[in-house]
Amino acid sequence: MTYKLCVKIKGCKTLDDVRNFIKLNKIKIIFFAETHGILDELKIQDKIIFKLRPVCYLYELLEEERLISKGDFIEFLKRDDSERFSVISSFGELKPTIRLAKKYNLPLIGCDVKNMYRKNKDFLKEINADEENRSMFNRERKQIEIIKKSLIEYDGLIFVSVGAFHLRKDSPIFKEIKSNYIIVLPLIDNTELENLEKDFNISHAEKIIYIMKSK
Repeated sequence: MTYKLCVKIKGCKTLDDVRNFIKLNKIKIIFFAETHGILDELKIQDKIIFKLRPVCYLYELLEEERLISKGDFIEFLKRDDSERFSVISSFGELKPTIRLAKKYNLPLIGCDVKNMYRKNKDFLKEINADEENRSMFNRERKQIEIIKKSLIEYDGLIFVSVGAFHLRKDSPIFKEIKSNYIIVLPLIDNTELENLEKDFNISHAEKIIYIMKSK
């Protein structure tokens, strides 16, 4: 499986071009559609962060936690990989992203509610549509709140990594966040995530292309 980043911004071919585009167009946010471990997206994130140099990293799976100081990162990375961080994730599952933020000295800020409104993992077995809709509404309100606060708190480009579903075309994030932004979305064998067959086996994918485009 190969991974590639493809810039689809007018007048830009490389990330160096994108860096100039960001300055000229006062871009405040990079939205990155993540797949929570389904794809090996950190190599693409690393490339983007290295070139575009955001000043902070908002991370959905960190929920309500914040890692700001060097000590915060050290303490998090000391935790046993198998220990539960939340209903959703273990410490081990989050550590690759923690290390990425630490590598670039980025404050790492959770942008979701604790346990993502889950009491346990029963939702994986049976989905209640009404509960799911309430949960999604509350979670996305929290994401919007944290993004807005971070735009005030940090003077510079913000990297926002949230599940791809939250970056759907009709997402309330795009209705409420008025700042100029860039978005990065994956194509799997030239197909958008939402258009993949339900029984598609990701291990059979041959090519992953992350498309970077502007608002």
